[in-house]
Amino acid sequence: MGHSIVSRATAIFIFIGFVYVIALVSLRSDWLKSQVSSLRSEEDDIAALKVALEEETHKLEEKTKEANDLNKQLEEAKKDKLLLDETNKNLKDVRQQLEEAKKKLDKKNKELEHENTQPKQDSADGTNPSGELIKSSTPP
Repeated sequence: MGHSIVSRATAIFIFIGFVYVIALVSLRSDWLKSQVSSLRSEEDDIAALKVALEEETHKLEEKTKEANDLNKQLEEAKKDKLLLDETNKNLKDVRQQLEEAKKKLDKKNKELEHENTQPKQDSADGTNPSGELIKSSTPP
């Protein structure tokens, strides 16, 4: 009889062990299923993030291209401004030269007016102030 109690206890122990193992395997299986589900969800999230990242990268590339175009326009505008500044300087120089020439012309006009307003005197050698010989109305 002692042998049958030990074998019954062993059988019960083995049975409880199997139930325990089955329960652990079942729990482990549920845990693994939840982990797989979580990983799939994370994969979906990663895929969505990847798509969003690609869209943002594309937008950033467009913005970079726009910025490069604006930089080129800015460089061209700087060159145009330098040319405009140089042209303005040249115009100021020309204006100054024109004013100086006008002053000289005005001075020359005043001198000519002064000469024209003074009576012409014949010189003793028979020439007028311009150096031309004077034809007299009386014979010499």
